[in-house]
Amino acid sequence: MQAFLEYVVKGLVQHPEAVTITPVEREGTTVYELRLDPQRP
Repeated sequence: MQAFLEYVVKGLVQHPEAVTITPVEREGTTVYELRLDPQRP
């Protein structure tokens, strides 16, 4: 799932190298936190 999210999200932004995706386990569910560089639109 993480690879799919990276593919989709990086295809939508101007600076794909600034995208980080971190999986976090919460109550038996995986939540993916997306972080983008706020200095790069």
